[in-house]
Amino acid sequence: MLRVKNRRPGLMSYSAALALACVVGVSPVRATGEGEQVCSVAAASELLEQARPVEAKAMLDTLSRFATSAEEKAQILELIGQADRRIMKMSDVEVSLQTGALALSRGDLRMAETHALSASRSDRATPDDQRRATDLLVSIAQARGEFTNWIEPTLTQATRYWADNQFAECKACLTSIVRSGVALTAEQRMTLDEYQGRIVALEAQTGTRYDLAFAPGQVLRAAGAVVASTVPAGTATPAPAAAAITVATTAVQDGSDPLDSAADAADRGAADSLLSEADRLYSSSQMQEALNRYRTLQNQYGHVLTSQEQQFVNDRINACNAQLGSEPTGLLDVEKRQRDLIRQQAIAEVENNMAQARQALAAGNFLSARSQAGNARFVWNNANREGVLSETEFRTRMQQITDFLSQIDAREEQVRREEIEKSAAEKTAAAKREAEKVASERDQQINENLTRIRALQMEQKYEEALQAVEQILFLDPTHPAALLMKDILRDVIHYREWERINNERPNSYTRESLKMFESTIIPDEIMSFPPDWPALTQTRAGVISFTESEADREVLATLDRVRIPANFTDAALSDVLDYIATVTNVNHDVDWASLEELGIERDDRVTLELREVPARVVLDRVLEKVSLDDFTKAGWAVNDGILLVASDQALRKNTFIVIYDIRDLLFQIPNYGNVPTLDLDSILDQGQQGGGGGGSSFFEDEGDQDPGSGLTEQELMEKILEIIQTNVDWEGWRDNGGETGIVQELNGNLIITNTATNHRQIQGLLNQLREIRSIQVNVETRFLIVNQDWFEKIGFDVDVIFNVDNNQFRSADQQTRAFGIGSLTPNEGSPLLPSDLIATRTGEVVGYNITDNTTTPPTYDFSAVPFAVVAPDPLSMIPVQQGSDSLTETLISGAFATEVLALNPALGVAGTFLDDVQVDFLIEATQADRRNVSLTAPRLTFTNGRAANVSVVRQTAFVSDLTPVVGTGSVAFDPDVDVVNSGFSLLVRGVVSADRRYVTLTIQTGISQLEEFATGQVFATAAGQGDGGAASDPVPGTFQLPVVSVTQINTGATIPDKGTMLIGGQRLTTEIEVETGVPVLSKIPIINRFFTNRIESKEESTLLILVKPTIIIQREAEDNAFPGLLDSVENPFLR
Repeated sequence: MLRVKNRRPGLMSYSAALALACVVGVSPVRATGEGEQVCSVAAASELLEQARPVEAKAMLDTLSRFATSAEEKAQILELIGQADRRIMKMSDVEVSLQTGALALSRGDLRMAETHALSASRSDRATPDDQRRATDLLVSIAQARGEFTNWIEPTLTQATRYWADNQFAECKACLTSIVRSGVALTAEQRMTLDEYQGRIVALEAQTGTRYDLAFAPGQVLRAAGAVVASTVPAGTATPAPAAAAITVATTAVQDGSDPLDSAADAADRGAADSLLSEADRLYSSSQMQEALNRYRTLQNQYGHVLTSQEQQFVNDRINACNAQLGSEPTGLLDVEKRQRDLIRQQAIAEVENNMAQARQALAAGNFLSARSQAGNARFVWNNANREGVLSETEFRTRMQQITDFLSQIDAREEQVRREEIEKSAAEKTAAAKREAEKVASERDQQINENLTRIRALQMEQKYEEALQAVEQILFLDPTHPAALLMKDILRDVIHYREWERINNERPNSYTRESLKMFESTIIPDEIMSFPPDWPALTQTRAGVISFTESEADREVLATLDRVRIPANFTDAALSDVLDYIATVTNVNHDVDWASLEELGIERDDRVTLELREVPARVVLDRVLEKVSLDDFTKAGWAVNDGILLVASDQALRKNTFIVIYDIRDLLFQIPNYGNVPTLDLDSILDQGQQGGGGGGSSFFEDEGDQDPGSGLTEQELMEKILEIIQTNVDWEGWRDNGGETGIVQELNGNLIITNTATNHRQIQGLLNQLREIRSIQVNVETRFLIVNQDWFEKIGFDVDVIFNVDNNQFRSADQQTRAFGIGSLTPNEGSPLLPSDLIATRTGEVVGYNITDNTTTPPTYDFSAVPFAVVAPDPLSMIPVQQGSDSLTETLISGAFATEVLALNPALGVAGTFLDDVQVDFLIEATQADRRNVSLTAPRLTFTNGRAANVSVVRQTAFVSDLTPVVGTGSVAFDPDVDVVNSGFSLLVRGVVSADRRYVTLTIQTGISQLEEFATGQVFATAAGQGDGGAASDPVPGTFQLPVVSVTQINTGATIPDKGTMLIGGQRLTTEIEVETGVPVLSKIPIINRFFTNRIESKEESTLLILVKPTIIIQREAEDNAFPGLLDSVENPFLR
């Protein structure tokens, strides 16, 4: 026997030992040795106390499958519950670390690596967790490196085992290679896949699994069995293969596959629980529920039941069937039913497991993906062992599972290599930084910067990391790591910027598309505000030229809001002013020195009797009473939140500059009144004015529009300045001889120096001018045309021919039979009718052929009949023909009736009776109704008092005239091309009433439609080119005459705001009734129907022209959209 103890330097790992055991030709089995723990309940409890619940849970799952007594089962289940609760409380990182250590100790390097990578990648991993995960990955890499040298010998030994029919040993070698996770060459992979396929096929053929007693990664099932110890939580993970390996030569046939051991343990626990539940239901006589659970045990967990348990379950199923009265009629039916159930269950489980495996692989959970695929393979193998699958079905599904496992291996190998390379690079960089720390102070600074760079990289702050690299290069310009990091970081920054732009591009395209799509929404209101209008208003509230400070506004508002009584009888001026300041609770300052210069003293007496009025009014009245005259008057102002009372001259000294932007008042909107009419007169006028090149375009230059008042911007500036100086402190302007107000002009701005009171009045005056100017009017004109047409016709036509069998018809009939006619050859027959001979006696008798199509009017093709008609002997045929139907159609007029008659009738019945007489009859009946509603509604918004127009037309070019071009002996025409317009035009000028309730409009509107083009011709002749000098043939020239229907209205009206007025229209009704018939016969009752035809047609057309004006006041619209917004930002003293 070969025994491998705890791992020390120079000793091989567990996987290497297993490979060695396979190579030397013995079967590897686990044995108790150093570093191992006995698989027992006590050992599991000890593992729980050591905070290793994952290992304890694995040991308890194994023990639960072999527990015999109920007491032992209860103890194991209790410990399993404790382990599960502790695992749930553990972090995902700790669970992954313990699971990886357990897998490493069992030789499953793939599973160990998956959990180690999961722990190292977790964002919640602590530095200690990162260290443990790194150590675990290093141990896995070392173990895999040791096993790499044994891959080829192990494969060679596996082929020998196969040749010697030692299938269990062969399978053990192949399993050890798969679980090692070592990258195989293409040749090794092919060999592995080939012998794995042979093992699977052999097991499917023989129904026997070739497993060793204890394959790598399994737990012993006998008393005294042991499992390998794992690394305690919180300590560094040692190198794998701490267990001893005993090499023996014993093989058994009842072991389980290594990849399925974990699934078997879980299934065994579930089977025990389900069996206990089924026994309880059976004891309580709940036969149906018990039967369902026993069948579940038989179908899903039969692979983990012993033969005695399977027999027990079968007996209980039969007993339940007997109790329920559904006992099988025969063993063959029972067996067939069970096999079908097992097969369907296996297919469902395999498909479910594979679907979950694919989801897990897509999420990067290789452990779960491999586990689900292993479960699928296990279920499929069990189903095949049960003999419910065909050979083709089994191999196809098994190949799919194998291919998917290979896909998992490839993907996991790729991730593993990337992580190992990353980990190795990080370790190398860390070692390098540690070595550089001891060099010098410069190297220490460099290492600190390198550490900072790494931290910044982890935080993805690459710009700051690049600055740190620049600091390193400043200390050591030739530092290789810094030079490399500089290029890398610069590339990363560029790539991140490229990635950001690349990610932002589709978002920007999407946003732009959404904006374009949003632009297709038709607004509900005539004028709407953006959603962020309140924020925009608050932001720009201080942009107006003059704005009171918050303190001044508060004082002014108090003086205007607080109402006080004025009951002063011979009171001192100082007491009155103190009273006003006290009642209004405002700070006040009285400049008595300036007042005394005016002769106003503190003790001047004031008498005033007023009821409650605003404090501002009381203050004005008091100062008026104490002022001697208009030239020596006292006044008040508010500066810096203080009510200042002083002489008017003193108040004028407190001036400052304010710039008023009045360019919006200088901007003049023209009167767009030049809109051409749409009738033919305008087209002909354009053609005459344009000459040979054609008339002018409808969309001509608007340079001749009325610019408005005719004032230039400078003239308007002077006009506004005159209004300001006239209405605000006229005597204080220097231009008027005063000393207070100064005004200058620059680029449409007024630069004014004046007092706060005057600035307040100037701003209020400008605000009123802007408010009046901001009024607009929206006009909607509707052209509503309603046409209703009705038509009815009943027509009857009968033609009778007597004496049809005379010598004329017999002679013609013999000719046609002898010589043939039409498609008939001689001696085939004759298509001749007596009506064909009602013509001349010559051989050019005219016949007719009626073609009646379903979508076009009947057509009549006339052609000569090639036979001779002899003279009658003694009497010719006598035709009696009626033509009132066609006569009626000819007499009817009207567009709708003409359209209906041009098509097939709604009902048409025609026939011919041929005997001694020929009778042809035709019945037509048609009734038609048509209703057409057309609405054209142009809308236009214009400024109050201005004129505006809108036109939407379609221009069609036509030849309106021909100009002859004459040469020597030749003549030609030069066409003059004009355009005819079809569409609508609207010219509106309106004024809003002073109370803003009515709009007075002048309206010129029209709508035109091009109906058709008529054509005309003129001829020109060139002299001297014919024979003998005669004139040549005339040269034709064609010109076009457009037919246009025009509706126009020019009017004026006063309409209420948002009201609708009918300003014009037309109603036209046309009724036509035509009746034709045979005199006398058409008057006889009953029979008159055969000799009378009637058509009735009625056409109605109604035109309505409606106008609806809407007044748009900007302040009112804004207040409706955002109530209270203007009050919160406007100064009420500037209105």
